[in-house]
Amino acid sequence: MTNPVALITGASGGLGVPVTEMSLGAGFRVTAVNRQWPAILAAASDPAVLRLEADATTASGAALAVQSTLARFGQLNALIHLVGAFAGGDGVAETTPETWLRMM
Repeated sequence: MTNPVALITGASGGLGVPVTEMSLGAGFRVTAVNRQWPAILAAASDPAVLRLEADATTASGAALAVQSTLARFGQLNALIHLVGAFAGGDGVAETTPETWLRMM
């Protein structure tokens, strides 16, 4: 596959940053999705990267991410869905449904 495109959600998180870097290093063009980008990253310019502010936990945010990817790159070959959060402290049996849904 030449010039593949990956859409990566949670791209500025602890796992998202190295996954995005590895994807770019492997030759992917990337739509990097985050709810909000730090100013230094939002201003960074790289033609292989589309930094998109969107909430990928909502249908409208997910649709915006796909539409923006197709508009910019004309294709979408991979989805790497890293949105989520880790809420440590409680065991699985003690985790509330609200906390579980937030992490997922």
